[in-house]
Amino acid sequence: MHAEAWPSRPWERWATAAAYLLGCACVFVGGYQLTLRHAVRLAPQASSWLPLDAAVPFWAWSVLPYTSLNVVAALSFFACRSEAALRRYALRLLAVQAVAFVCFWLWPLRLQHARPDVAGFWRPLFEALASFDAPYNLLPSLHIAVLLCVWAALREALARRWWSVLHIWAGMVALSAVTTWQHHALDVAAGALLGAVAVGLLRAPSASAR
Repeated sequence: MHAEAWPSRPWERWATAAAYLLGCACVFVGGYQLTLRHAVRLAPQASSWLPLDAAVPFWAWSVLPYTSLNVVAALSFFACRSEAALRRYALRLLAVQAVAFVCFWLWPLRLQHARPDVAGFWRPLFEALASFDAPYNLLPSLHIAVLLCVWAALREALARRWWSVLHIWAGMVALSAVTTWQHHALDVAAGALLGAVAVGLLRAPSASAR
């Protein structure tokens, strides 16, 4: 079978994608909660806050694009056009998680924003977010690093006519990381760098190399 080909039976394709998704999800949940508990125990006061963060507004509605990444990241496993592309996507995700978890463990930081109490339509999403997260695990932003991996995987998988939609969505997710007051600007910049390095190092082979 060609390295870029999927198994001939559709159920094998979905089973393979689901297995990769489950593996990456287990690493994420386990690693994130382990480092989060470590930070809670240490209760660090150091922060990545910069003066420009004081000018960032809080937009409650931006929790929607922020949390949409979780859904899109999972579906992206099933959008990959080949098993090689799926493997590349999973390796990128595992790489950014590994680096981020080491940073969270060695340099725990605390979020300085005091998020306002959110009422009404957006409250359930913020409550769901708070049930899993705490004001730690900040730099680099794993949310943004994962976003770069998802963006790269979907750019390979989607037809060019959908790229503008993909870019707009990714931009909204990136912006929401600060406007939900989940991260500081420096966290986002570091996460973008981490994601870009992972995507760059784990590139698809050129057509001439196949």
